[in-house]
Amino acid sequence: MLSANTSDVALLRCQPTSSPLGRTYALNHDQALVEACRTDLDQALNDWRRLNPDIVHGLRTMGPHPSEACRLPREHAAAVVLNVHGHLHPIESRTVVCATRLVAQRKARWTAQAAGTLADLRRYLAARAAIHMPIAA
Repeated sequence: MLSANTSDVALLRCQPTSSPLGRTYALNHDQALVEACRTDLDQALNDWRRLNPDIVHGLRTMGPHPSEACRLPREHAAAVVLNVHGHLHPIESRTVVCATRLVAQRKARWTAQAAGTLADLRRYLAARAAIHMPIAA
């Protein structure tokens, strides 16, 4: 769970984690905060789903997800952090979303959707590699 305690954030600063792509690396402060926010929101959504089993969870509707009305203040703050991070680092955010979606689609055996997501993921990874490439002198 995300906490306002600065020692918790300092503890997260160098913890190794694994990415959706299976790589393990040490997180810096910003990445650790984003991961903590994602985890907190995922736990909140899973709790909401567990407490509301009668609602169809796969149904796509317009507007905010019904669980957003039940969020705690720290979960609202976590959503704001993820929103800002997504605007500041769009390729990184889309890469994580695509990788997570690809794993779920493969698990559900949705091959057509997984193929499209894989194409998107490859495009984002290529864009990310182009940004991080050293400039030849």
